[in-house]
Amino acid sequence: FPPMNFALDAQSLPMIDVLVQTGRYDNAKSLIKNLADEAEQYLDFFEPMSVAEMRENGWIQKYAYMIQRTKVELIRLSKECKDVSFSTQIIDMLNRFKPKR
Repeated sequence: FPPMNFALDAQSLPMIDVLVQTGRYDNAKSLIKNLADEAEQYLDFFEPMSVAEMRENGWIQKYAYMIQRTKVELIRLSKECKDVSFSTQIIDMLNRFKPKR
């Protein structure tokens, strides 16, 4: 599915999962990388903020979804693509972000 047809965001994870489960790894890897880049940008933005600041500014739900669902799912999907180099790249990119308390 070309990215021009709809926005690629965390809501796209189930479709990426279908690509992985059907062995369309090259298609999936491209989308995983694009979404991981977007997740990294969001998480970089949130990194200097405290949980209280994110709550105050209305960003806590977006942060929680990125750190708890998107990050975890992208890492899982990258591992299932059967390309160690690719999964290592995604893991290194996203695992530097730890959940805030």
